[in-house]
Amino acid sequence: MPNWCDTDLVFKGPAKSLDALVEQINTTRYMKSYVDHRAQVNEWEVVSLLNAFLPRPADFKRVEDMTTWSPAQIDAATSAEVKEQMLKDNEACWRARAELVEQIGTDDWYSWSVRNWGTKWPDESEAPLRRPRSVTMRLMTAWSSPVCGLITISQMTGLSISGRWYEAGMGVRGKYVIKAGELVEDQGWDYHGYRGG
Repeated sequence: MPNWCDTDLVFKGPAKSLDALVEQINTTRYMKSYVDHRAQVNEWEVVSLLNAFLPRPADFKRVEDMTTWSPAQIDAATSAEVKEQMLKDNEACWRARAELVEQIGTDDWYSWSVRNWGTKWPDESEAPLRRPRSVTMRLMTAWSSPVCGLITISQMTGLSISGRWYEAGMGVRGKYVIKAGELVEDQGWDYHGYRGG
């Protein structure tokens, strides 16, 4: 289980771009739920900023679902036909992984996520709030604020993004500013207490 990082974001830019941002984020709405210690089901609605603009390629799931066999399993095969099928399964998986590396640059979801988002899982966010000259939202990610993904989103939308993040598990917090896809400010420091103490 990772430490969760809370991030408060403010997007600024032309009204049309801010409206488009909200519309795009709201396409990712889904329900989350868990059963608490009293056996009550708790549900809430979340959105994902990262999945709205930089969805993880579905091809990773296809490769993960492919069957592969270890050398010990192949050696223990009971017949030549079974052994041949096991080798074919492995070859198909290796080919699929090589295609992913050629197309996307990696063959595993974790490396892609860290490189493109700056965190291993997509965010779970509250719905964006449209204000007169900005959009604000709060999101949670695993271990760190998704600066890599936000830089790309700033490039895609032309919006500036200000973020304040709080990672209580490690006792650190920080802030950053992204303009036109460039990280122009990035600071971090220690803290104690809830959301910066």
